[in-house]
Amino acid sequence: MSHENRSKFNKSKGGDERFGIGTTFKQENWIEQNDREDQYYVDEQLRPMQRIEGGGGPKKVYLQNMPKPVRYFGYFFVFGVPILLITLIIISYLK
Repeated sequence: MSHENRSKFNKSKGGDERFGIGTTFKQENWIEQNDREDQYYVDEQLRPMQRIEGGGGPKKVYLQNMPKPVRYFGYFFVFGVPILLITLIIISYLK
């Protein structure tokens, strides 16, 4: 659906006015992306504070995209801490 048809369709259906004349595809795409990000919020009371302080909703952390020191620290906590806890439990049972 072209931009002109979409804006006519939205106005005729009483749809969202933000897709009116003067908005570009990029603006529409950005607005739709913002709406999709809103669905990841869990607590409605924390939404304004999260937007102000956190720059958006909680997002999944990908360790591959982090710098090496942070990545290694993350790998230690993901794999090292559970292994240490398991060995601690095993050692406590052996005594």
